[in-house]
Amino acid sequence: MPRILITEDDQFVANICRRKFEQEGFEVMMAAHGPAAIGILKQNPLDAVVLDLMLPEIDGIEVLRFIRSQIGLRGLPVIILSNSAYFSGLAQSAWAAGATNFLNKGENGPEELVKEVRKLLAPAAPKFASRSADEPPPLPPRAYIKRAAGSIRVIVADDDKVVHGVLGFFMEQANFDVRWAFDGQRALEMAKADPPDIMVLDGMMPKLDGFELLKLWQLDWKLAKIPIIMLTAKDADSEKSKAMKSGAVEYLTKPFSPDAVVDLIRHYVGQHA
Repeated sequence: MPRILITEDDQFVANICRRKFEQEGFEVMMAAHGPAAIGILKQNPLDAVVLDLMLPEIDGIEVLRFIRSQIGLRGLPVIILSNSAYFSGLAQSAWAAGATNFLNKGENGPEELVKEVRKLLAPAAPKFASRSADEPPPLPPRAYIKRAAGSIRVIVADDDKVVHGVLGFFMEQANFDVRWAFDGQRALEMAKADPPDIMVLDGMMPKLDGFELLKLWQLDWKLAKIPIIMLTAKDADSEKSKAMKSGAVEYLTKPFSPDAVVDLIRHYVGQHA
């Protein structure tokens, strides 16, 4: 029987969620504030956590940071259930702290919550071993990259972990196969090893910035025809002109709409095909 912790100070919402999970065969533990949640996490093995952000005494962000700081809890799925908008400062803090997913209370009821937890607990493809933030992940084996036949393969190259979290959620919903790079050099290596259908590229990155990568991209005949969408914080006509002349198909500035990025990916991959 899967065991879940619901951390929610609104007793009405908490009880509705609890009843639904119990009906679906879950063992449910409850916490109405941050210290209670941390106490349960320390003493009980869990399969998933549903976490509100606005909690008394210790808020949800601090509870999430505690979870990700503990070796035995780092892989625990944590679903944020909050009234905050997807792109509010609080939501971005949750992504940066290591949230697995983010659901808005006004848009998702207990049934959607149960479905999301079941999806996260279902057997999945093998994941790479965790590593330090400064150590780049290994290139995925080709079979793993192509695990979803017919899906769009995307490389997201950005050193901002919040961007990775937000885009990751929306791209998974779109059933894209996504690989991540935190610097331009790594992104280029990944693309050469197994070319994607499209790349989303930040302009300012360590080792090799987006504009340098664009130049090298155009010199490689295997990559030159693959579309690149620039996604950067630089909102200047000169930067946009430079990116488009270097081969980018779109130039988007942060803050951005993830839905728009997903739509553009489908558009340009369709054209490329």
